[in-house]
Amino acid sequence: ACVVTPPTAPRRPTAEGRRAPPLPEEKVVNPMGSHWHNHYTFLWNPRDAAGTTADGADGGRPYDPRTLRLDLAEIQKVTGSKISPAQRQWWDIKSRYFDTVLLFKVGKFYEMFNTDADVGVKDCGFVFMKGQNAHSGFPEQAYGTVTAKLIAAGYKVARVEQTETPAQLKQRKARTSGKKPEVVNREVCSVQSVGTRTFCYLDDRRIFEEKIRGGASAAREDGAGPLLSIREVTLPPEAAAATGNDG
Repeated sequence: ACVVTPPTAPRRPTAEGRRAPPLPEEKVVNPMGSHWHNHYTFLWNPRDAAGTTADGADGGRPYDPRTLRLDLAEIQKVTGSKISPAQRQWWDIKSRYFDTVLLFKVGKFYEMFNTDADVGVKDCGFVFMKGQNAHSGFPEQAYGTVTAKLIAAGYKVARVEQTETPAQLKQRKARTSGKKPEVVNREVCSVQSVGTRTFCYLDDRRIFEEKIRGGASAAREDGAGPLLSIREVTLPPEAAAATGNDG
């Protein structure tokens, strides 16, 4: 079985004296643990889309770590500001890929926000950008290198691409009656983990050229080779335990 490491949720302050996270400051680089997302209680003990808690305290159906029940009202209350259309889009995707690091395309860069930004800083050596929301990122040329590093660290990684240009957004606005769209479409175009590593045009293809020259035995050394098909199946906890699969 392949073990996948989900992005770490902020810790809940306890009655035993653990202090609440410090409030983030404006227009400065805030340290890890002091951004707005560290104050969102819906991340301290997450609920999945069906409302089941991660700690299983409610005794209901099995917890689904892939989804998150959002509380947009809390985000606005904590930050004291309205959620922007792009932020809302990010949270919508994150709620459906909660156990996955999102590489969120903005122009020619892949941006990482909130808990994903923490991952970028901790595991990729990135630095936080200025602001109260955790934010890091990298140019698209580094996609292959960054993805390989995250997957090697045990993360599941989703590539979120812009699937609409600003000009197409303008046309869609003109066609739309009622509330107008405010941000270009973005969609998850791939999800990869240590067991489902695939390559696209953004990756360094020299690995295949080197393995072809080295023969089949060389290709097996680091797992590079053809991928035929993959199907993900989620097993109930009791079935996973019976098969020896840890998830």
